[in-house]
Amino acid sequence: MTGMRVGTATLSPYLPLEITSLPTDFPQLLSAEQAAPLLGVSASTLNRWAARREAGEDVGPPFHAIGHKLRRWDIDELRAWLAGQKR
Repeated sequence: MTGMRVGTATLSPYLPLEITSLPTDFPQLLSAEQAAPLLGVSASTLNRWAARREAGEDVGPPFHAIGHKLRRWDIDELRAWLAGQKR
């Protein structure tokens, strides 16, 4: 069974049929390539910060680890972290 194409993404054919949209409180998660320009840094810098954060340092914005290698940043958490960086 193949998934349904939506834009550039393929939706899984195994999602329950009653799910037609995400709940309004579902976080908008961004990849490093999407989040980095919002902070004015490169994606590699954002991933380096994330690796240091995983090692216990308090550097860079918080992120969600999905699986072993996938990292995503919540846009609301990015905004809050950035607001906290004012000096």
